[in-house]
Amino acid sequence: MIIGEQLRNARTKSGMSLESLAEVMGVSRQTISNWETSRSYPDIERVMRLADLYHLSLGQPPLTKVRGL
Repeated sequence: MIIGEQLRNARTKSGMSLESLAEVMGVSRQTISNWETSRSYPDIERVMRLADLYHLSLGQPPLTKVRGL
């Protein structure tokens, strides 16, 4: 799952609208939409705020098996 999809899933699971999240994050609704469609990405400070808001860990993602190794 790509980052934009994860952001959208977390927002909808939390019950927030684009507008309410934009207000909390101090950005426009269009910016949130761009993050969720992977047209752009939040900076690290906003990623940390989103993780806190959604109660998510920023720990290292699980390792994936690389073909041939």
